[in-house]
Amino acid sequence: MTIRILVYLLLASLTCISTICQAQNRYGQETLEDGLLDPFIRYPAMPRHVVELRDRWAVETLSWVDETLRAHRPQVDPPYIRIQALAAMDDPLHLGEAPVLDAVADFYQRRIRGGLTHLQSTGRPDTGARIWKFYNFTFVVKTRNHAFAFDVSHGYRKVTMTREQLRSIAKQLDVAFISHDHPDHADVAFAHEMAALGKKVVVPESLWPKSDIEKSLVRVSGTHKGNVAGVPFIAYPGSQGATLPNPVYLVTADGVSLMHMGDQSRGSDYDNWMKGIGKAHDVDILFINCRDGGMHRKIAAIDPKLIIPGHENEIRHIVDGRQGVVRTLSNLKENKIPVVLMSWGEYFQYVKNR
Repeated sequence: MTIRILVYLLLASLTCISTICQAQNRYGQETLEDGLLDPFIRYPAMPRHVVELRDRWAVETLSWVDETLRAHRPQVDPPYIRIQALAAMDDPLHLGEAPVLDAVADFYQRRIRGGLTHLQSTGRPDTGARIWKFYNFTFVVKTRNHAFAFDVSHGYRKVTMTREQLRSIAKQLDVAFISHDHPDHADVAFAHEMAALGKKVVVPESLWPKSDIEKSLVRVSGTHKGNVAGVPFIAYPGSQGATLPNPVYLVTADGVSLMHMGDQSRGSDYDNWMKGIGKAHDVDILFINCRDGGMHRKIAAIDPKLIIPGHENEIRHIVDGRQGVVRTLSNLKENKIPVVLMSWGEYFQYVKNR
């Protein structure tokens, strides 16, 4: 009997290792995340009643968050209950299984559907800019005469937009910008929707070589000044780490200037081109990665009128890499520039002071 048990355990272990290895190789760039996530999904150790309690707690928490955020929209000085609601997202979204929990997926879809309904039914503003946030670093912007987006991504695992929802975003845009070659920023399905509509996507020069939608891609490198579909922009030569190209886009439309940092992190870029941005340009809105360790130096150099952070609770990351709302607020507490923190599917109206 003992030998049989040992043989069974050995076979089970080999099967488990094989399954996890397959998970680690099945999703390309997502290998680390899926390799760590799959054991939670495939081999749950918690008793069923504990899992059911967890799921019910997640449903109730996110339902309250959704209700509260609908009642208290993004603003510079939000009421405390809105801050509580944003912070309450941290707990369920830090579960290892969050990307496959129905409670999280349903919450995401409710938020996305609401945002898309507003995006589709709302025209372009007479002044300033109207900004929607969809996935974690996805921002859609409408000004008086233009509409554009940064880093549109469908999401991850069950927490995802449908192809039709990606298409509905593409229909609203004149042009889209992609910062770098990571799937939470560069979504090939969305790029295909833009191409199918005859629209351009501005991308790093090395992204998707020999793409089947090459004619729809505007490749940039170095400091690149361009104008696509009437939208003028400058792409600065940023990088995530030492080697991954991450153009930092400064788009100026109808008198409003918006800079999207992507995951810019190379330290030498500060002296090479970043430190003079605030003097050379009047930047209205800065979209910056909430996990950016050099955030305060960059904010001081760019000197925007408003900061909108992104990447909070990025569920494509392993749990340790999902910076939550609480830590983001803590990182920004010494900052003197106004901040607007947004969640999935929300919008904010920016009015430029004359």
